[in-house]
Amino acid sequence: RTAMSEDFKKQIILRYCQEFLPTEEKTDRVIFKTSQDIQDELSLMVDVTVDDIAQVMVELGYELTISPEGHPAWMMEFR
Repeated sequence: RTAMSEDFKKQIILRYCQEFLPTEEKTDRVIFKTSQDIQDELSLMVDVTVDDIAQVMVELGYELTISPEGHPAWMMEFR
């Protein structure tokens, strides 16, 4: 992997995340997404790993929690 391709992938993930806000409260507005969910949504645009996504999510301050389905997931809200 080159530094340029890593930066490109990060920019795509960051752009995706701009549609959401991190949240710490489990309200009815919260969306639970796994890194795999995000990877699936971006798969038609860029080949990113769940590790790439998790790194950006942590950098942006997203909280990792257990979703109502019982899976680890990121807590998000639409902007």
